[in-house]
Amino acid sequence: MMSEGKKEKGVTIEEQIGKYHQSIFGFNTMLILGAGCKIGIFDYLYEKGKSSTQDKITSITFTPEEIILNLKLSPFYLDGWLHMAVACGIFELEDSCERCLISAPHIYDLFINRDSMFYKGNTAALMNIMALNQEFLINNFKTGNTKDYRDFPPEDCKNGQVVSTIGGAKFEQLFSNRKADFQMKFMNNGLFLEVGCGYGFNLEAWVKKYEKVKFVGIDIDPNGIAEAKKLIQKKGWEDRVELIEVSVSDYAKTNSNKFDLIMLKQVLHEMDSNENYRRQALEDIYTMLKDDGILIIGENMIPDLFKSRNEVNFFQILHKMLDLPFGSRFYDDDTFKELIYSTSFKKAEKIEGDDIYFWAITK
Repeated sequence: MMSEGKKEKGVTIEEQIGKYHQSIFGFNTMLILGAGCKIGIFDYLYEKGKSSTQDKITSITFTPEEIILNLKLSPFYLDGWLHMAVACGIFELEDSCERCLISAPHIYDLFINRDSMFYKGNTAALMNIMALNQEFLINNFKTGNTKDYRDFPPEDCKNGQVVSTIGGAKFEQLFSNRKADFQMKFMNNGLFLEVGCGYGFNLEAWVKKYEKVKFVGIDIDPNGIAEAKKLIQKKGWEDRVELIEVSVSDYAKTNSNKFDLIMLKQVLHEMDSNENYRRQALEDIYTMLKDDGILIIGENMIPDLFKSRNEVNFFQILHKMLDLPFGSRFYDDDTFKELIYSTSFKKAEKIEGDDIYFWAITK
């Protein structure tokens, strides 16, 4: 037995309790934020902020009554949600008017303003989805069952894709910095293929920057392709971007183009977990790549639990946990290279930046 306050491996029980309490606070904060996103409260506040005549919005003031009126919410449930939102530091009481609340410092940019570079609202919504699916996840511990991600509500899938494409501009920037010679040639009438383009969020950063490049995006998800087409149409890029609902194997059979650059970003782990299937998908991609082209693969490299003693990346492990219901299978550096070198590709180079990386695969 240990006496109260005694350290075990340099940590007291009080310190562990403190961590536990912080986790409870953080967990409930994410639940409250996620619910606010799903209910539409943050969308309402975003639209209210957009209608403001102020040059720069840093906070938003509102009353419970206007939320109830505009969103037709239950006063009983909204009162409970607002109480927790204040307790979690999302909102504060505003003294300038009766029964008013105001977003706490930086909350507007983090969870309300979808145009902010710091926006984290989709991540919060995704945490809420994970919480709601706990029963399904727990049952699967016993059955081992998985589901096709297309069986989940399209809006949930869209939120998941938004989160997975965070840092898309950084991804492109790392490519242009570290592959500058290739980039200079590619940006003049190059051909770009994204395999697993989803809702088009990854493509957006590339199409915006490379105005002389022709783009093709393929995906097997009809909802994703439909939404991606809306995005491209909204941007006025229809003449430069072709989007097709098709598998990579079927596209390879009919495609006559050879691409300078092919991208898979957070896609490989979602493919059929059978290694032969993935190997064939890479062979299909090989046939569509120019001899001097580059296949860039962005994947979270997740080490075996018992093989790595290095500090783990929490958000990469979280990605693994979130994707368990889909039967996703990830790689570490060694197993990834084993897969690549079992195909016709000859070289796999890991390109690392400060907080992001990708693999440059060549013939």
